[in-house]
Amino acid sequence: MMKKGYSLVEILVVLTITGAIFGLGYVGFRDFARRQSVNSAAKTFKTDIKLAQEQAASGKKVAGCVVLDGYKVIVDASNSLYTISASCSSGSGKTDYEIKSKKLTSDVAVTIVPQNTFIFKSIAQGTDIASGESITVTFTQSAGGGYAVSVVIAASGGID
Repeated sequence: MMKKGYSLVEILVVLTITGAIFGLGYVGFRDFARRQSVNSAAKTFKTDIKLAQEQAASGKKVAGCVVLDGYKVIVDASNSLYTISASCSSGSGKTDYEIKSKKLTSDVAVTIVPQNTFIFKSIAQGTDIASGESITVTFTQSAGGGYAVSVVIAASGGID
C-alpha cells in the first residue's frame, strides 16, 4: 500500500528554494526603496528651489518684507537639512523670513559644493553665484550604497 503525501526531503527542498527567492527579492526591494528615498529627496529639493526661483523672479514679498532682495537657499550638510527664506532689506538692515525648512530622512545625506548658500535675486536678476560657476547639491544614500542624485544650479539660475 502506497501512502500519499510529500517526503521530508521534498518539503525541505521547496522551503529552501522559497527562502532563496524571498531573500533575493528582499535585497532588491531594499535597494529599490533606498534609491527611491534619494530620488524623492532630490526631486523635493528641486521643486522647492524652483518655487523660490519663481517667487524671486516675480518679486513676491512675504509679510513684513519692505524690499525683497531675493530668496535664499541654505543647505546644512552636517544636519541633513535645507532652508529657504525670503531675504529682505529695510532701513534697519537685512532680515531673512523663513519660508521652508526641510529635514531629510535619516537614510539620505546631502553635500553641496562649493558653497552652502545661494540666492535667487528678485525681479529676474539671476543668482548670486559667480558668472560661469555653478553649485552642485548631491543627495546620497547614508548607508549601504553609492547611489547619488545631483542637482546643479547655474549662475544664470538654471536648475538641472
